[in-house]
Amino acid sequence: MIGSGRARAAALCLTGAQGALAAERPAVCALVQSARNDALVQVPFEVVDGRIYVQAKVDGAGPFRFVVDTGASGMGRADASLVRQLGLPVAGEGESSDGVATAKVEMTHFAALELGGLVRRDLKVIMRDYGSRLAPEAKFAGIIGRDFFGDGLLVIDYPARLLTFGRGPGLLRGAAGVLGYDARSACQ
Repeated sequence: MIGSGRARAAALCLTGAQGALAAERPAVCALVQSARNDALVQVPFEVVDGRIYVQAKVDGAGPFRFVVDTGASGMGRADASLVRQLGLPVAGEGESSDGVATAKVEMTHFAALELGGLVRRDLKVIMRDYGSRLAPEAKFAGIIGRDFFGDGLLVIDYPARLLTFGRGPGLLRGAAGVLGYDARSACQ
């Protein structure tokens, strides 16, 4: 959940609205502008059924359609169709949890996952058949998880349909309207 102060400030920045929250606007807008100016990656995205879709490469092949899911743990996931297409090996087993149940899952290995020039190497990712449960227009080859963006600031600009990622200044834990997240204590 996003703190209401941050959500209001972000909305003001994107819409250019004026009003009682104008004092919050400069800091958030400056942060968004700084991210754009210092971006390591800027990629367009599309939205289908509420999911953000981008084009990514796996092991130099592609591009393939991936979902960006900042709620998904780890670096990413691979759909079974991508694993077959690229001839990726099964790389052991792992566990996956949806917060209610835990299940054993097979893992595969990406030598590299690339989004707009940002490359993460040597990734062990969950492989699963996502596509058989989705309409054709909603199918994807994999998921890019929150850890992919863990060392920087990800700006999701819905009106412009643009993802921006950089390692410049970010939101500070404890600042007005910022809700901190610590994966180690999230399930305790």
